[in-house]
Amino acid sequence: MAFDPRNLGVLAYAAGFSLWQYRSLVDNAATIAGPGHMDPVAAMLRPDDVILATAADRGLLLRVVSLNGGSVTLAELGSGTVQPPSVPLTAILDMADQPILDEAGAFILQE
Repeated sequence: MAFDPRNLGVLAYAAGFSLWQYRSLVDNAATIAGPGHMDPVAAMLRPDDVILATAADRGLLLRVVSLNGGSVTLAELGSGTVQPPSVPLTAILDMADQPILDEAGAFILQE
C-alpha cells in the first residue's frame, strides 16, 4: 500500500534531530523499510533521524541513512545478531558455569 503521511508524527525534536513514529496496519516491515516508501515525506526528514515504526507484522526501528533528490534511504537498527563476548579461559565461573564479573563488568580472572 502507499505511504500515508497522516500516520507519521514527530515524537521529539532537539538540536536538528527528530524522533518519529509511523504506523501502518496494512504494510509489512519490509515494505516500510524498503526503497521509496518514505519518499513522499523526504522534505521533512533529515539524515540520522530515527523512526519507530509499527508494521502489520512487527515493530521496527529505522534510521534515515540518506536523502538524495527526494529519495529516502533507511536502515533498520538492531537487526543484526549480537555476539556475546568470548570468555577468557582463566575467568572464574559460578555454579551455573557463567563468568563472574566485577563492578565494572570485567571478567574476574584466576591468578
